[in-house]
Amino acid sequence: MGNKQFKAVKTLSSEGKVFKKGCVYEAEYTKNGYYKLYAENGHFIFAPYLIDRVMDIWKNHLVEIPSVKNRRFSNEQTTMEKETEKVSAIVVQTLADLETYYGAKEI
Repeated sequence: MGNKQFKAVKTLSSEGKVFKKGCVYEAEYTKNGYYKLYAENGHFIFAPYLIDRVMDIWKNHLVEIPSVKNRRFSNEQTTMEKETEKVSAIVVQTLADLETYYGAKEI
């Protein structure tokens, strides 16, 4: 398991912690086997099975952004990454926006 990222498509406040619309939040997978989801003013700690349940409840507010290494790119993008050893931030943001709009996990 690894870290997860979520984009707030609507502002959400839960237990006094705020997720602002348009911002991306990290859920860090800890050494103890839990996820630490960071908000603007604090964090939540979830067991791996619980983070999926909570995100299902919050699905109208937070959408998971798949990690870059799990995304499928065109041959041209893959070649650019190999040559420069960098991922284009524009391409990643565009894919994240499409994934948010269409609810897709991979493109």
